[in-house]
Amino acid sequence: MMFMNLVLVIMFSCSMMGLTMNRPHFLTMLLCLEAAMVSTLMLIVIKNHQNPAIMTTMALTIITMAVCEASIGLSLLASITRTHASDTVTNLNLLKC
Repeated sequence: MMFMNLVLVIMFSCSMMGLTMNRPHFLTMLLCLEAAMVSTLMLIVIKNHQNPAIMTTMALTIITMAVCEASIGLSLLASITRTHASDTVTNLNLLKC
């Protein structure tokens, strides 16, 4: 049990490090966010295994938020790719439309 917690904390840390250090493409940023959401969900499920009602409610809420985040992110990716012809974040200047 303790090993699994350590693995999930390391997974969350690596995804946050990847989000801050490797930001040239929007898709890699979305993948790092998804890895962070999955590790957070797994940590909550592991921590709340005594009370199944709370675990189920929190897990469904976090999964719903992750799905919403993914759909908004992919729609932004499609919009950025259409308007700027690339998905690189460094070339975006959103103030100059």
